[in-house]
Amino acid sequence: MNILLVDDEDIIHRTLGVFLARSGHLVRRAQNGMEALRSLGKGIPDLVISDIKMPTMDGLELVEEFKRRAPATPIVLITGHGDEGTAAAALHKGAYDYLRKPVRLEELLSLIERIEERKQLVQSLMLEQAKHSQSQRLLTLGTLAAGLAHEINNPVTAICGNLQNLREILKPLAPHLHTAGVEGVDDLSESLDGIATGTERVKHIVQQIQIFARTQTRQAPGRVDLAACLEQSLNQIEVEQEGILLEKRFEQQIVEGVGQELTQVFICILQNALQAIDGRSGGRIIVETFSHEAGWITAAITDNGSGIADENADRVFDPFFTTKGPDKGTGLGLAICQSIIAEHGGHIGFNSRSGQGCQFWVRLPCGRGEQIAPHQQSLQRCSNEIVQ
Repeated sequence: MNILLVDDEDIIHRTLGVFLARSGHLVRRAQNGMEALRSLGKGIPDLVISDIKMPTMDGLELVEEFKRRAPATPIVLITGHGDEGTAAAALHKGAYDYLRKPVRLEELLSLIERIEERKQLVQSLMLEQAKHSQSQRLLTLGTLAAGLAHEINNPVTAICGNLQNLREILKPLAPHLHTAGVEGVDDLSESLDGIATGTERVKHIVQQIQIFARTQTRQAPGRVDLAACLEQSLNQIEVEQEGILLEKRFEQQIVEGVGQELTQVFICILQNALQAIDGRSGGRIIVETFSHEAGWITAAITDNGSGIADENADRVFDPFFTTKGPDKGTGLGLAICQSIIAEHGGHIGFNSRSGQGCQFWVRLPCGRGEQIAPHQQSLQRCSNEIVQ
């Protein structure tokens, strides 16, 4: 813990400061309140321990000013006999607690331990709150997306039906119109083809929105061989036919889940890897499964493509975020992947170096009754390997 010790007596710094440092804490020192405030330029401490009676600015004034500048930092005051009234006033102004002189070291350590536990609890609550907010946002977005998909789907179906009727009408008439010298017949046919391409694109987007909104009936989970899912994904993508060197490192790993959904996740990641390599000479993809922690299985897909730009790293899994062209992506692929893996009780993430490559990993709980020993080398590979 980073502790700021404020006292005008050198003996306090020589005793209490040394004790705190030997207890594993990083101790910064200040002789009075003004000096303590100036030290904020070096960073906000995790804890302030301050005497009450000091020249220039006393402990009570320090509490008031410090709470204005760094309200989350707890302040513990050291008080002498007869200062309890001032200490109580400081507590009213926001001090965390106070200790009486002479300070008992075991009491101080106990207090610091409580503050550390409080800090961890606050951080956990903030993390849970952020997760809850994100879940609520995605739930609301999913509901809106489902309604939007339904509203779009109806007119698109009508357009497709009318387009097919036009084609059937035009097909027998086209030769006669050509014979009669009517111009624009071929242009009309090309326009219909363009409309057909556009409507297929819209249908694909609607399908992606429906998957994201999870409006389709989900299959019952069962035992799934993760390596078999990856093999199926590779067969559909045909990575090696793209002129890319493919390396597979599979171990038989069984998870509990829906094989079709996991295959969908791996296809999405593989497609992104291919697009990141995008014709680079020496393109390479490594696909592997392993266990580095008892009860968990990891699948990792690593490429030596362009990597993910630092400014995009925090938005990779955001719905509708994409760096691809308007005709190449909906921005829902990785958001859907994250949703699927969450429903499997797992986690998805990535390690990337912009311009050098990227590794996406999926971590899943192993299937019931599966006891898999962790592989330390695999953990090292998962953590560090970006293809050079």
